[in-house]
Amino acid sequence: MKLILSAGIALIGLLSSFAETTVRWADVYTSGPLKIRPDPSFGKGVDWGGLLFESYKDIVVADDGTIFMANSREHTIHKFDPAGRLVLTFGKRGQGPGDLESPGSPSILDGKSLVVSEYATSRRISLFDLNGRFYKLLKTQRPVHDVVALAGTKIAYFSQQFEAGGAAPGKTGGFSTPATIRVVIKDIENGNEQVILTRTIQTDFVRLASGMTLSFGNDQRANVFIVRSGDGNLAVGVSNSPQIEIFNLAGKPLRSFPLNGHARPATPDYIARFKKAHLAGMQTQSQRSPSVLRTIGELESIDYSFLFGQSLPNYSDMLTDSDGNFLFFNYGENPGQSDLAFSFYSAQGQFLGETRLDSDVFNIEINRRVRCLCFAKAGLIGLAPLKTDEDKAPVLFRFVPNPTSMPPRLKKMPYRGKA
Repeated sequence: MKLILSAGIALIGLLSSFAETTVRWADVYTSGPLKIRPDPSFGKGVDWGGLLFESYKDIVVADDGTIFMANSREHTIHKFDPAGRLVLTFGKRGQGPGDLESPGSPSILDGKSLVVSEYATSRRISLFDLNGRFYKLLKTQRPVHDVVALAGTKIAYFSQQFEAGGAAPGKTGGFSTPATIRVVIKDIENGNEQVILTRTIQTDFVRLASGMTLSFGNDQRANVFIVRSGDGNLAVGVSNSPQIEIFNLAGKPLRSFPLNGHARPATPDYIARFKKAHLAGMQTQSQRSPSVLRTIGELESIDYSFLFGQSLPNYSDMLTDSDGNFLFFNYGENPGQSDLAFSFYSAQGQFLGETRLDSDVFNIEINRRVRCLCFAKAGLIGLAPLKTDEDKAPVLFRFVPNPTSMPPRLKKMPYRGKA
């Protein structure tokens, strides 16, 4: 059975409800690296190995510390209380009201509704109350690749459509295909949709002699990110652009701000190390699936340069915290490994500095496909496997960064363990 372990500073006498703990994130970021320390009290009694398998899972955290997790493999939503205890599981695979098909990107609208997307081509977004009761199904005009709740009755999603282009049919080797990204604001009451931004990006694939086609996505070129700004509007970032755009709920440009620094060049050395890391990851997969070995052999002869432009994107992930600050995670010096360093900006777009996460015993992956970190009022809530876990099944953790960010009556309480 998996070790039941999670993260945070274990405070003697800490209240079972964490709603009174409010983190001031700007103070935390400027005080130095965020070192995540094990805390066996959070999520105590949950059999994480039995509950969660290695697959896509996204989380969102309510203001009171309640956590919702979309489990795409099981087609369900798990609800955890602020102490990390599982209190409810709802949803099942299907196409009826309240059913789910590979749910993802959960988001909370106006502190009252849980907004959940499904498998992109389902073109469905489901709404539940925070007690897990289904109350509305929204059909969308386009496939949904990510959804975020804004304010009032507005949510936003982005859609991706592949265009003509790329390699000639049947040709082996690497090729790129253009894809059109559309960012849409949708009203949950009347169902109206408005496309507010359109971008064309390159997505990359490899066609093998066996006829199999492997997708590399577009992580090495550009990604589109949508997040809720601190004032409930929509922030859009395209990772190969050093500009963040803010739109109001009517879809009109509101403001923008530039990012500090410059993108790193995609050097031959970096590309070679990326290829080595990618093949090493596939080698690990081959232990479970011997057929992967044939794929590795074909990939070894392919030049990975086609995956990159002249420079790496400006960031690998874009988040906002509970105070509305913007966080931009960097691309790592070591390809294939998450770089937990990030730049942080105020809610108004002012550059404030840089810091990093020290993941300690957790193997935290910064991955745009999985919303695994939430910088919430109650602390940093995350989802990651232990570095020592060969099954790579994730556990839920909570990290309260430092006592100075807590209310006065908690500041003087001692904590157990090493500082």
